[in-house]
Amino acid sequence: MTTQAALDAPADLPLRRLGPVRAPDGEADQAVLVCFPYAGAGATAFASWQRRVPDWLALYGYVAPGREDRSARPPLDSVQALADDILPALLALPGRICLLGHSFGAHLAYELAYRMTRRGRAVDRLVVLAAPVPRPEPGPALGDPEIEELWRRLGGDPARLRRQDFRDRVFPALRADLAAGAAYHLPASRPPLAIGVTALYGLGDPEVTGAAVRAWQAVSSSPIEVAAIPGGHYFPQTEPEATLNAVLRALGSRHLEK
Repeated sequence: MTTQAALDAPADLPLRRLGPVRAPDGEADQAVLVCFPYAGAGATAFASWQRRVPDWLALYGYVAPGREDRSARPPLDSVQALADDILPALLALPGRICLLGHSFGAHLAYELAYRMTRRGRAVDRLVVLAAPVPRPEPGPALGDPEIEELWRRLGGDPARLRRQDFRDRVFPALRADLAAGAAYHLPASRPPLAIGVTALYGLGDPEVTGAAVRAWQAVSSSPIEVAAIPGGHYFPQTEPEATLNAVLRALGSRHLEK
């Protein structure tokens, strides 16, 4: 089994612990929140959360191949391949596991929630941020012009697109994630999850509306929770306190009153 030291080590491993270890591993009431970032990003997308997490919560971020300290590995261009990459590390984690995904990362978090429950490993909650429910059929792939337009529309800095060093560093992973997101779809025969789902969206998001996130009801057999957060598509980064507070409420731990 993967040890805590191995998970925390800066090696070619997919999970990164964010913030200090405040509670003993395996403590019965400890919760684990594993976060999956938006397309092209890594665990540092959630770095601003690490100073705000309470003692009872262990915060992890996913680093997919092709970014951060796994940049030497080629990016993976399917949700299935990304799920294969991270699943063993998830299954090795102790405690109550909650999965959170932002934008493209929400589809990966959902796929992992499905796989884990199929293996008998309970998932306490699925939290999706700024993401529509997966399509019923694969969608069209995006070329670089469409990716650049999406970047601008969602609020990305257009000046970065003119920097070749930025494109060389970010675009391979961004292309791979967007290709994975376009191809991923929800099979009609897949049963709904028997876990709670919380869907958050940004009030100023030009792409993902409240109606879009309410469609996540299709993946859960229980009524889902929906809430709005100030900000645009990248509200988890621009409004970290409001976002994390909403996430903590969604987790529903008895520790929240302490």
